[in-house]
Amino acid sequence: MSIHRLLVALLLLTSVSVCAADDFKTVLKSAASAKEALPLAEKYVKENPKAADIDMATVMLGRLYSMNGEPEKGAALLEKSYNSMEKGAKGDLRNAVGAVHGLVTSYLANGEKKKAEVIIKRLRDDFKDHSEMSQAAQTIDGLAGQLNKPGKGDVLEISFTDTNDKKVDLAALKGKVVLVDFWATWCGPCVAELPNVLKAYETYHDKGFEVIGISLDKEKQKLTDFVKEKKMAWPQYFDGKGWENELSRKYGIQSIPATFLIGKDGKVAASDLRGEALEAKVAELLK
Repeated sequence: MSIHRLLVALLLLTSVSVCAADDFKTVLKSAASAKEALPLAEKYVKENPKAADIDMATVMLGRLYSMNGEPEKGAALLEKSYNSMEKGAKGDLRNAVGAVHGLVTSYLANGEKKKAEVIIKRLRDDFKDHSEMSQAAQTIDGLAGQLNKPGKGDVLEISFTDTNDKKVDLAALKGKVVLVDFWATWCGPCVAELPNVLKAYETYHDKGFEVIGISLDKEKQKLTDFVKEKKMAWPQYFDGKGWENELSRKYGIQSIPATFLIGKDGKVAASDLRGEALEAKVAELLK
């Protein structure tokens, strides 16, 4: 997800008005990637502790840590933010949901599924008397759905016949580093991230790096044309079911791009890395 799309998503999750968030939005305007945005967000949060949009900025910073391969740091910041919030009927439920969304992402990236379960239950309990709880229920249920999403140390069972009628089995790739990429041609953030995936593939494929695409497209021809145009040399899973894609349902995928980096041992080593963070982790795992 691009920085600006993520910012918009967080604005929708929180109760901070667009007007109030103008300062933080302006700060991030020059950032073209999660790596560039991180120091800008850190500086803003440190220097503006009483800003009207500080809660949203803090949540964004926590998400940026995860996107840059630091889920533990992101979780620590978001835990502090959530713990300091007023709870109950007078609390800011939408901002709390934003913080918990980031926490669930960070926990799962760090293989701490139990913590993700606990924070979701805590959110429900802390705000059970809030007037907006019924409206927030669907969003919270969506977060709970992510508990099926693989975390660090988990093993994915993926085998299929790709769009070129070739058999693909993730288990057979043990000993290599593999990126499992849930994506679609219609997904703007997925297409924006593609150059980084291509670069990592071109740089490290000969050293043992593979990519497996799991497409949520509904039109096979559109997918195959796109793959050919972009010179994506790796296999693609396609069943034409969109969000009802069998593998995305199996692994609790609620949004894309969703990526899982598998180490040589066949277990998830990291998830949802972007840009240079992906390439750095691939290089580390290949050593």
